[in-house]
Order: sequence, then C-alpha cells, then structure tokens
Amino acid sequence: MKRCRALSEFFNKSTQATTELKKSQVTLTTYYYDKIPVGILQDVKTRWWSTWRFLGRLLRLKPAFQMMVMNKTLPAELLPTEDQWNVVDQIENCLRIMAKFQRLLEGEEYVTSSLVVLAVYQIRASYMKTISDPQTSAPVKELSKKLLQDFDERYIPEDDGKVRYTGRADIGHRNRYNGVHPYFFNATMIDPRTKNKLRGMMTEEQYEMLKRDLIEFMVATRKETLNRTLHQIHGQSGSDDQNATTAVNEGEVEDELFAGLDDITNDSVTSLPVDDVELRIQCESELKLFLLEEGIKLVDPNDKKKYSDCLKWWENNEHRYPAIAPLAKIFLAIPASSAPSERVWSRGSRVLTMKRSNMTQELSSGIMFVKENMDLLNKYYDQVIQGVESALPRNLCGLPEYFSFDAELENMDVGQDLF
Repeated sequence: MKRCRALSEFFNKSTQATTELKKSQVTLTTYYYDKIPVGILQDVKTRWWSTWRFLGRLLRLKPAFQMMVMNKTLPAELLPTEDQWNVVDQIENCLRIMAKFQRLLEGEEYVTSSLVVLAVYQIRASYMKTISDPQTSAPVKELSKKLLQDFDERYIPEDDGKVRYTGRADIGHRNRYNGVHPYFFNATMIDPRTKNKLRGMMTEEQYEMLKRDLIEFMVATRKETLNRTLHQIHGQSGSDDQNATTAVNEGEVEDELFAGLDDITNDSVTSLPVDDVELRIQCESELKLFLLEEGIKLVDPNDKKKYSDCLKWWENNEHRYPAIAPLAKIFLAIPASSAPSERVWSRGSRVLTMKRSNMTQELSSGIMFVKENMDLLNKYYDQVIQGVESALPRNLCGLPEYFSFDAELENMDVGQDLF
C-alpha cells in the first residue's frame, strides 16, 4: 500500500506525468469508461470504498505504467513488483464483495430490504474463503482476519457462520443495532426472490422461530382487517336500519322492498373467520403454501441489467395470499440504506444554490418533483400537458395563461405594424 500511495503521489504532483499516462492508454487502447483515458484516483485511508476504487484503478492502469517505465517517463523504483501487484489484486478482491453489496443495497429502482440478510451472509463467507485459501498471501490473510473480527462484533453470527435471528432488536454501542434487525428477516422471507435462500443462511431452530413470529404478524394484521370489515358492515347495517325506520314512519317507502337483506348481511358477517384458532390455521397454511411455491430469479430474465420486481409479483398474486400481502407492503417498503434519501438532498443542493436564495418553496419543490419523477413524466408527457392546459384559464387570444401578452398587444388591430 505504501508503494501504491507513493505512485499515486508522483502523478498527483506532476501534470506532465498524468499527460504521459493518458497518452500511454491511448497507445495501448486500454481505455476506461467510454474510451476516455483516465488518471489516478485519490486514496482516503478512512474510506474503504475509496481504497477499493484506488486499487482497482491501479490494476487497470498497470500496462500503461509499464510502458511509461520503458519510455523512462516513470521511475522504475516507484512501480510495485509482481509479488506486490499480486497482493494488490488480492486486497481488491477482498474488498470487492463489500463494494458489490453496498452498491446493491443502495439501489432505488428495486426492493432492497430483503437483500440485507443475504449480504451479511455472503460477505462473511467471502472473508472465510479468503482466509482458508492457500493461495492467499499472508498480508491479505491478516487484513481479512481483521475485517472478519470487526464484522463479527457488529453482526454476532452463530458458531457455524449462520446469520443470527433473535426476534428482537438489540441496541449496542453508540445506539447501533447488534446483528440484523428482525424486520429484514421478515422481508427476506416474504420476498419471492429470496425466500428459498433464507433457510440455508439460518439455523433450523431460528428459521422455525422466524416462521412463528411471521405467523403472529399475519394473525394480528388479518384480525385487525377483519375487525375493521365487521365494524364497517355493522355500521352500515345500523345506518340502513335507522334510515328505513324513519322512512317507514314517514310513509315514504315500503319495507317489503328490503325484505331478506338483513339475513344476507348477518350470514356474511358470521361467515368471516374471526376466531383466533381458525385464523392461525389459515395463516399457517397460507405461509406453508407460499414457501413451497417456486420463487422468482433475483435478476430479471428478460433484462439482465435489472433486478426482478417483487412488488409486481405481489400485485399479481395478492389475491392468492391475502394474509401475507399486507405484510409485503410493510416490510418490503423499508429501504436497506439511507443513501437514496441522501441523494435527494444532494440533488436539492444543486437546485437551491446561493444564487437562488430567493426561490419560493413552491418553485423549488416543483423542480424537485419534476426531477424525481422524470421517467413518469416522459412516459405520460402528452396526458400531463393536456390535463395542465385544459385546467389553465385562457387569455383573450384563446391561449393558456402562460402565453399571455400585454393588454396593448391583445387589443391591437390585425395587420397593424408591431414595430
């Protein structure tokens, strides 16, 4: 790492060296993104993410460095040896799994809460694999052991490396959660993309505990929904009876027209499963059927660049699992990271600049709304514009108000010289 940072410092202090580095990339056709030659990235010691990107960029530019050494535009003593390059490659691979899942959990266009348990399990398994691999160099093994120790202090796995589920949220140092929050386990179980992978990441005892806890959620939610339905039915029946009695007393309607409707309402009310035992049996059967059903792939088979939309799946299958569907709306809506909301603040800072300090709240919120919903606006632009124009008042020329003219121009005779 010292040799790599010395190499980075050499290019940061010399614009001529950076120019030669880019020329070497053009000669070797080893471009980076969009065929644009690039320079060295800065390594920040307190940010592992920047270290990973820094090492990845060095590995990508290795042929260009070697050409510069041959052309004597780069001192040979600054370039890492082959053994050191091998260590750099292993460190980059060690950090890559964390970078992969960090990018995955910061997504905005797909559900992320159900992927937390998967990320924790896979990251720890990657550390263990790196440590046990005989090809791993000693410095990288020491790094992996330190990362694993810090990871285990944070997430407290089981002895066999499985992800721990306790059914409650434990608060630890600096008000941080110890382990994975139980809400994320629930999200993983009811996500058709991840439900079949969850059992292998937990002990059998804790897996059954999670199922029991989820059934309790299902029973409570289902019971609340049914009680609300019963209340609405009884309320409507009471109001209908009162209105009918008043009408009969006034001699305005015949009660025979509504004969038999009370019996139908009572039958529908008594047929609803309000008993806790019956509700529990139904919820257990529904969850068992859901877990036995084949799930969907994490990556969309029709578009390999997108993740499957589990919310769309629930929209199409809500009628089949009426007790689980309400929980899917609760747990799958929880974001795994605050990064998407922080991006909104970053975009807002580009709207509300110092030169726009007098911008009104309505205008700034309107600009942000258009930005955040640009895809929908592009898709339904014609309908949106048509609705806006029809709602706007018209001026004297019959145009919407935003095409307003001065009063003198509106009253001007046709053909009169405007200039």
